[in-house]
Amino acid sequence: MAKDLGSWIEEIKRVAPKELVTMEILVDPKWEVTAVVELLEGNDPSPAILFENLLDLKGRRSPIRLLTSIHASRVRLGLTYGIAPDVVRRDPAAPTVEMARRAERRIPPVCIPAAEAPCKERVYRKGEMDLLCFPAVTQHELDVGPYFTTLVVAADPDTGVHNISWHRMMVKGPDRGGIFIVPRHLGDFCRRAEARGEELPVAYILGHHPAFLEGASWTLTIEESEYDVIGAQFDEPVRVTPSECWGDKLLVPADAEVVMEGVILPKVREPEAPFSEWTGYYCPERLSHVFELRAITSRQAPIMVNKVMGHHPHKDRLGVYGMEATALKRIREIVPDVIALNLAGYHMQGLIQMRKRREGDAQRAAMALLSSLLQVKHVFIFDEDVDIFNPTEVLWALASRVQAGSDVEILRNLRSSGLDPSIDEGDISDGMIVDATKPLHRPFAQRIKLPPEIVAATRKRLKEEGLL
Repeated sequence: MAKDLGSWIEEIKRVAPKELVTMEILVDPKWEVTAVVELLEGNDPSPAILFENLLDLKGRRSPIRLLTSIHASRVRLGLTYGIAPDVVRRDPAAPTVEMARRAERRIPPVCIPAAEAPCKERVYRKGEMDLLCFPAVTQHELDVGPYFTTLVVAADPDTGVHNISWHRMMVKGPDRGGIFIVPRHLGDFCRRAEARGEELPVAYILGHHPAFLEGASWTLTIEESEYDVIGAQFDEPVRVTPSECWGDKLLVPADAEVVMEGVILPKVREPEAPFSEWTGYYCPERLSHVFELRAITSRQAPIMVNKVMGHHPHKDRLGVYGMEATALKRIREIVPDVIALNLAGYHMQGLIQMRKRREGDAQRAAMALLSSLLQVKHVFIFDEDVDIFNPTEVLWALASRVQAGSDVEILRNLRSSGLDPSIDEGDISDGMIVDATKPLHRPFAQRIKLPPEIVAATRKRLKEEGLL
């Protein structure tokens, strides 16, 4: 069976039912969705939330359901990749290690006829359905309006290679949206199409299996397609199908929940934002590209995926894990003794765990991370005995293993994320490397511990007494 969002939801219900909450009460996508997320994500576990009863942007009850907080727990990330919850609880790095392993290869997509594609069970041409028919979410108080926060697929206007990437879209009207495009591959496609005075065909993908969404977050060259990476993450080819408007020139994922086809207009910019971004701050108004809707296709009973973010601290790291696995793979190519990576907090900083065998390897690993992800500006490196997924362990190691004069290195003039509010202007940032590993040239104080057999025996006795 092809991988899709419905099969993932059923797997969560079967294996870890407490990881999913279904909301039956009527919810307004303006602020109320985010309020539900904020109030529930402090639970243990922090659940994925399936909204069954929502209003659309016309104030009517929407037939489209909404799923959010998909990867607000590493247990669900593990289940996305077939890793049992108890394994992830013992080893939080296991899912991203598996993701990096799968990325050693590429699996090209297979194209199926439109008549066999679940994403085309319903087909709406322009005027039959529009952007206002969706429960697009206004996330926070000062957001300019409702947004879609998901994936865009486009084909290189010269080579035809397909790119999939995350781009927010502000709903500006029934058939019009403001799309914020970061200066990477989609931005390059737009630049070349615009130079010819041409529209760029694109499609928004509103929902798919979470491994699809993580695979689309990999950092690739412009000659590579995310479809091939996602196939490797699936461990089987992604099924694609010709788009309604452009046929084989733009292939869309056949097992998506909803596909919104349209164009990015050439030489048109309009105000877009403020919007609550992943940094925890509002992104100010700017002039952004404009999306014009042409067609919508969907399943009979679709589930739209939306990433609610920006509130502090938001826990859903959907898409961030794909970046984490990308960087882990590249760091290990330089320093094989790296064990795990945690893009902690708002993924502007990375925590690296390694078996230190040679001086200098910690700095090499840090440089590899900084060159892999533009968003990262601070890197902290730890020994293998420090759990980088436990903030208490991290703070203890920083306090007891770091001498600022010799273990902290300040970097200047790094290109970074233009969304970082601490940058004075543009996207040039300072950076920092903190080496919290023990020195190899001298003996270091031993960490205090108990004999493990005593701990195991005592745990057993306490459980028998009902105290654990």
